[in-house]
Amino acid sequence: MRLIIALVLVYFATAPIAGAQSDSSSLPAWYQAHIGFMTRDSGAWIAENHDVSDQNPYTHFGLQWTAMPGNTGMTGRLYGLRADGSTEEFWQFREFWHAGDNQARVMQWGLGGAFGDGVMTRYGDDFATIRQTFSWPNGVRTEGGHIIRTGADNTYTAEQYRINPDTGQWEFQHALTFSRQE
Repeated sequence: MRLIIALVLVYFATAPIAGAQSDSSSLPAWYQAHIGFMTRDSGAWIAENHDVSDQNPYTHFGLQWTAMPGNTGMTGRLYGLRADGSTEEFWQFREFWHAGDNQARVMQWGLGGAFGDGVMTRYGDDFATIRQTFSWPNGVRTEGGHIIRTGADNTYTAEQYRINPDTGQWEFQHALTFSRQE
């Protein structure tokens, strides 16, 4: 009798896990292509920083993307590289397909306790937007956006925007063009 009870408990304890297996067949083709593009080869990308200064001492910015099991999402990190070869990590990312909401979600955290959460929307074959709400360590909440434009197989441009809280207008901040590292 104990064996039967133990087997029943094991079944019910593992049934939710078995039902939660990743299934990329339900993902939109554009999202599967996006994950494949970003994580292909090493998943490493580098952009030159054209605005090096005392406040911004990084000669380059790097992104590293790793596909999640089943290619249903990816994790990443953004870091700065200094001329002396040292690095500093700014953000960690988790991007995934939220099946319940039928949308691509982008979450990021870093910069001393900041957190961003939002949605990626795809437009055409080479253009996507990401709109996020950020919560900062001092309690302030802001909205920000990115426009991602894929170029050739080995480049893409990320434009960063501040979203004006009064008008909703996207105000350009800067852009970086990333090149794939092999």
